[in-house]
Amino acid sequence: MTDETRETRERTLVIHPLLFAVYPVLFLFSQNIRQFRLSVILEPLGVLLVAAAVLWTVLGLVLRHARKAAIIVSLSYLLFFSYELIRNVLPQFTWVVWKGFNIGPGKVTVAGLGLVFLAVLVPTVLTKRDLRKLTRVINGVAVVLVLLPVFSIMTFELGSRQRNLKISGERPAWDNAPIPDDPSGFPDIYYIICDAYTRDDILREYYGYDNRYFLEWLEQQGFYVAREGCTNHNDTALSLAASLNMTPAPDLVEEMGAACADTASMTEAIRNNRVMRFLKRRGYQTVAFWTSYVVTDMTYADAFLTDVGWWGAEFKNGLLEMTPVVRVVKKLSRNEKRRRQILSTLEGLKVVASRRSPKFVYAHVMAPHRPFVFGPNGEPVDPPHLYPPGGPEWPGEKERADYQKFYADQLTFLNKKLMEVVVGIKENSTVPPIIVIQGDHGACSLIPDFDHPTVEGLRERMSILNAYHLPSGGNELLYPGITPVNSFRVIFNHYFGTRLPLLEDRSTYKPPSHRHFVDVTDSVRGARLGEGK
Repeated sequence: MTDETRETRERTLVIHPLLFAVYPVLFLFSQNIRQFRLSVILEPLGVLLVAAAVLWTVLGLVLRHARKAAIIVSLSYLLFFSYELIRNVLPQFTWVVWKGFNIGPGKVTVAGLGLVFLAVLVPTVLTKRDLRKLTRVINGVAVVLVLLPVFSIMTFELGSRQRNLKISGERPAWDNAPIPDDPSGFPDIYYIICDAYTRDDILREYYGYDNRYFLEWLEQQGFYVAREGCTNHNDTALSLAASLNMTPAPDLVEEMGAACADTASMTEAIRNNRVMRFLKRRGYQTVAFWTSYVVTDMTYADAFLTDVGWWGAEFKNGLLEMTPVVRVVKKLSRNEKRRRQILSTLEGLKVVASRRSPKFVYAHVMAPHRPFVFGPNGEPVDPPHLYPPGGPEWPGEKERADYQKFYADQLTFLNKKLMEVVVGIKENSTVPPIIVIQGDHGACSLIPDFDHPTVEGLRERMSILNAYHLPSGGNELLYPGITPVNSFRVIFNHYFGTRLPLLEDRSTYKPPSHRHFVDVTDSVRGARLGEGK
């Protein structure tokens, strides 16, 4: 062996444990790049890198062989973060073995990964070879794996910087109402969005569910219920961006200079919305609750209330769900986190009423939307066939009846909690509050194919609960067919003296695979109690 060859061998670097440590974070972010800011990866990257370095160091000292330790660490990361991928490709089955003990795809996956780990661990520990060639091969594989998501991330981030996704921060011409020196007389404003809350006639017609008790209770509490309520858009991000900026999504996209109504542009429109900016100029404190859906998190609020911890944030949840951890620790399961998030928001709405006024409170409640986690009395439920890992996003014909049953049960519990919220807010308010309870869109039991919705599916998806508590004469300005894009136009005109014109109440549908909006107003308007079928 020449001196040159010996020197090359001695210089073999070992970098693959650190690369395999960061790969899961980069991969997950690249697959969901339109939903998150780049900063969400920093903390997970740091934690996984430190863990890999510590494990590598400890194993190296035990084995007295850094390359063997490196292979074991890389293998551990690879198998640990492959759990959910492998579990999802296995047939969904359950074998009851003995007295309730069962074997399913989760246990089979853990056993299989354990056998693979042992099959590599034993020969790695026992071998007498120096493992330099194998190390170079693993280094190369790790570099390629990391470069693929890095390239996707860099391409997107560079493209994002070239697009202007900002809503104009200048004070608009219509914002000409006087700003008082003392805003204490202004009412608190609560904007409560209940995800996928469908209108009462749709519930009665297709679900066999009578929601009149809840609506009549709201009216007794001084609410105006828009009985022909429709959303402006079929998607959560589009709907909330439109309502919070008082502008239909197509016009908003054009104004922002975005290439299309993608998640990134709508997320920015929600976080940096006109309603919040208008109220801040008038002395309002803005308060927002963590939603568990990062697209609708109003993180620019003065107070962003969260009860999440390290494991609660959505991106970190995604990392956990790639591993067997959530299967072992029940409280970390997706459904348990969803239950905790919904209850935390609903209870928090009652508590936040005692904060300093005036305030604008924004709460996106992830119910009655799937996954269904509450029974009618708040008991935990988990119908996995309606939200299967790796399964169809929307229910098919076979799942429709179950979807509607569990939806109705969760709605029953949500109504009970909303009644408590309304009472709590009113009791803790010195000035009669403004409260808007609204669905962002309707349910989806009748739309198995979102690219080709039926008329019935459009009616279900575009019809929403739309209820307003506007004291001091505000209810008189409302009408049965008002859409969310006009909600704050009415509120600002009546309470703050603006002269915003009301827009035409139109509903547009954007198929997931297309960029264009389709006006479906005629298909969903005036179709109550079976009309227009």
